[in-house]
Amino acid sequence: MNSFSNHNYLESYCKNFNLRIDNKKILDCNMKVIGRFDSIEDKYVFFEKAGLMKKSDLFLAILENSVVH
Repeated sequence: MNSFSNHNYLESYCKNFNLRIDNKKILDCNMKVIGRFDSIEDKYVFFEKAGLMKKSDLFLAILENSVVH
């Protein structure tokens, strides 16, 4: 098993975009639910505006938001 699980991608994404994971829900800074997932082991997350996404694909969004020197 690889040391970086699909859920780690979601946690990194949330940290990078100032979101919070509360149980199986993803909350914005106003504590509004913007997404959810079925389990930590699940490979997918559902965002209210974007729909179903693979947790591993969230890594690309993190990279796009990074500043390259």
